Amino acid sequence: MSLKFTFGGGSPDHHDHGSAPAGVAELPLTPAPVGGGSLEFALTLEDARISGEARSESGVAYATAGKAVTGQGAAAAAGAIRSVLSRLEAELVEPLRTTATSIELVLDADSRARLGVDAAALLAELGADPAAPAVDDALQARTGITAGTPIRIVAD
Repeated sequence: MSLKFTFGGGSPDHHDHGSAPAGVAELPLTPAPVGGGSLEFALTLEDARISGEARSESGVAYATAGKAVTGQGAAAAAGAIRSVLSRLEAELVEPLRTTATSIELVLDADSRARLGVDAAALLAELGADPAAPAVDDALQARTGITAGTPIRIVAD
């Protein structure tokens, strides 16, 4: 008995499938580009925890992450924020990485008081200029988010 196997090349009696091997249809496996849409990293400080989401302008969440704030003060909160930003960026698939258009930090008033965190000190710990808060080179190196991405603080 003679068995013949062909891989990658079809025999003349098969239909032409383009560049796909015989019997395998070609599929569009690459995701569509973001194409001008925005991807916002929304982080919330509530009950001594930073929760974050990478979401599109239409509200679709592409990644979520969270971390407890261990300790008091802006340094502890900034450490948790950097961790959550890094986790969000790492969780995104390749076409969406480095596409963040803004970072929004929502700071619950009770949590701010309990942790002793104010907006100016938090921005300073993140390395952002309070007059024009944005991701700097050091924060980019730690999180992967492009330098210059604006940071907006919302005090709740």
